[in-house]
Amino acid sequence: MSTIIFEIREFRGKVAQNRFAKLSEQFGYLYRIAVYDCTVTWKNGDTVVKTDTLVCGTQPKYEGASVKKNDEDFLYTFTGWNDGTTTYAPDELPILTGDVTYTAVFTSTAKYEAGYYIVGNMNDWKPNTAYQLTRNEGATGVTEYMFNGLSLTTSSEFKVVYAAPNAENPGATRTWFPNWGDNYGRNGEITANGVYNVYFRPDYNGDGSWFNNCIYVSTVSVSKVTFLGAGLQRRVLNETGEIIDYATNIRFGFEFDLPEGAVIDTDQSYFRWSLYNAATADNGNRINIRNVDNSGEKPVVNMVITGVPKDYYTANITCFIHLVYTVGNDTFTEEQGGFVRSVEQVCNGLINDAGTLDVWKTYAQSLLDAIPA
Repeated sequence: MSTIIFEIREFRGKVAQNRFAKLSEQFGYLYRIAVYDCTVTWKNGDTVVKTDTLVCGTQPKYEGASVKKNDEDFLYTFTGWNDGTTTYAPDELPILTGDVTYTAVFTSTAKYEAGYYIVGNMNDWKPNTAYQLTRNEGATGVTEYMFNGLSLTTSSEFKVVYAAPNAENPGATRTWFPNWGDNYGRNGEITANGVYNVYFRPDYNGDGSWFNNCIYVSTVSVSKVTFLGAGLQRRVLNETGEIIDYATNIRFGFEFDLPEGAVIDTDQSYFRWSLYNAATADNGNRINIRNVDNSGEKPVVNMVITGVPKDYYTANITCFIHLVYTVGNDTFTEEQGGFVRSVEQVCNGLINDAGTLDVWKTYAQSLLDAIPA
């Protein structure tokens, strides 16, 4: 009996093998399947990142390291592979019928726009939209830019840089100011931790007070404290709730707007206050800031002045705050004030507020009635 050999030239696959295996078993035929391989070349631009040899008739899939990483100027989002004609989603590549080259396709998003930026050890010396300077329209006869409210410490160093995203050579489009000499802050220019305004002239036409004639830094007072208002706390009542001591407590409420991660130093922070219409509060009247309420979005603290006598219900109580807080290893100090209220003002406010409970309106009126004629 002669042997017939079928040579099937098609792609490797279980269907083909099973089909001819059954024929072989039934008729005693031998079969041979010719298997063909396909080469898949994966590219990023002109660079080959990987080459795979796969069985024709299967679906290719890229399995390798990230093809393109973010750089100094752009964020990249991978969208698919292009075979020179069509762009396919990563999981929708067609079945292989021959050798093919796929080139990665990305969308790019610039990390920043072209402009002037403060760069230093506070932002890893790279342009960041949070540190972009804006044109100072109030400056006449000169080209000037400014940045309001820059937090600096005595260890801060910075320059100004003109930067523009560069797709061909990321990080290449940079012009530094000053383009020679030291960084601002390297030689003790920043004498205290605090908040500053920065002014910049790209034409180097600042006077002798300007750092290399292009950078000028001035201190600025930035409010870190919001006065929430004042209220009363009832003092001495008898068993039936009647007032037997017309001295009262007055409460000042404050909200602190601090940087993320800031911790209030309650040992060094305090209120200073005066009961006598003073322009400044007496250093002797000091209350340390305690019991910081961190349950909300911002820390809240109440200061309570106890035992204000009725003879001073019409006197202004002036409150100042000495606030010390840390962010990481850096310490900042803010001096805020004065916040002024009198017991009389608080009482009238409670009485005229439709939302005040009757018991508090009654208490407030009793304090007003106790004011000496």
